Amino acid sequence: MNPYREKAAEIEQLLNLKRPIVAISFKQESGKGLKRFDGSVSASCVFWTQALDKSFSTVKEQHLNCSIGSVTHGFRKHEEIAPGKGCADVDYFIDLGWVSAEDISKLPTYAHESKTVSYGPLRDVDFKPDACCIFCNAEQALFLMTATQHMIIGKPACAALPVALNNKTTVISLGCTASRTRAGYGPDELVAFIPGEKIEEVFNSLRRVVNIERAVAKAAKGG
Repeated sequence: MNPYREKAAEIEQLLNLKRPIVAISFKQESGKGLKRFDGSVSASCVFWTQALDKSFSTVKEQHLNCSIGSVTHGFRKHEEIAPGKGCADVDYFIDLGWVSAEDISKLPTYAHESKTVSYGPLRDVDFKPDACCIFCNAEQALFLMTATQHMIIGKPACAALPVALNNKTTVISLGCTASRTRAGYGPDELVAFIPGEKIEEVFNSLRRVVNIERAVAKAAKGG
């Protein structure tokens, strides 16, 4: 049973989120009983938006279409996608100047032995998440930053997930053009990741933060 069911719905309403909070689990057992995602996607980040309204499990092969995402999600090693190793997307991005060979060699990755990654709306899933994903605007991101220790990183967007898991801290990603185009979230949206062991702490802190910010807004209006 997911202990965050009611809290997820509460935080979505409290922050006035436009999209549901997404749960992500790298535990093999989390995929039991879930329908396998049907088909393929262009990148692992696409699963974040696919999971806004349904729960499903994925396998390694479904995470390999984007070489960068396959490393950040722990399904390939850095040397496998190095320049000249046959990964056309990496070679193209490097030739274009979007990333460098050094960037590729230093991509954060989440080490795991699971063959499955499971996704779904946090308020609906029955598995305990390793992390949750929140699509937020600048104001909502500020509330998250105030509520917890955090990091802010740039491209690629998928790098935020392993950084959050490895550092056990909230990470707010500015997103990236490739991810926004593939996953379909807007230029005004940031993507925040909260590690599973911090979700309850962050949610509890958010209640206090939002109440304070509302009081500040009222005072600023002269009320």
